[in-house]
Amino acid sequence: MTNSRRTAIFEFQLGDLPMMAHAMMIGRNTEMLSGRKIAAARADAIAKQIDACVPDIARIFDEGVFCELCAALAEAPEWAVSIKKARFRTWEHSPGQIAVEIGAKTFLSDEATYTDASPQVELLRAFLDEVSPVADRALNMGAMPGSTP
Repeated sequence: MTNSRRTAIFEFQLGDLPMMAHAMMIGRNTEMLSGRKIAAARADAIAKQIDACVPDIARIFDEGVFCELCAALAEAPEWAVSIKKARFRTWEHSPGQIAVEIGAKTFLSDEATYTDASPQVELLRAFLDEVSPVADRALNMGAMPGSTP
């Protein structure tokens, strides 16, 4: 951290970070192709810095889907996580997409390779518990999420 007049500090919502990382990767690639070595190196460092802040669980979703999921969570804190199986997969334990239902909206993972036993399902539930506005209210009242205040 510096107090130089040549720096700026930005703050992003967790839901926006995957989009920012993707945009910065495009910018970095543009600089690499342009032949501007200093700009390419700086863009690469910034892209890596932003990407390191992206929650791991966000990587199972498209960047825009994750952004909208987090925005919906802020408006309607009740959610449910399930596996949505493809219609052509009829056997009982067939894989599917992770589906997050928030209000009337459903947000699907990019890949259809998950089952109820996939570790990503529990990781996603833990993430949603942590960032849910309900958790914020519990923390503000001095209670831990899931406990009785």
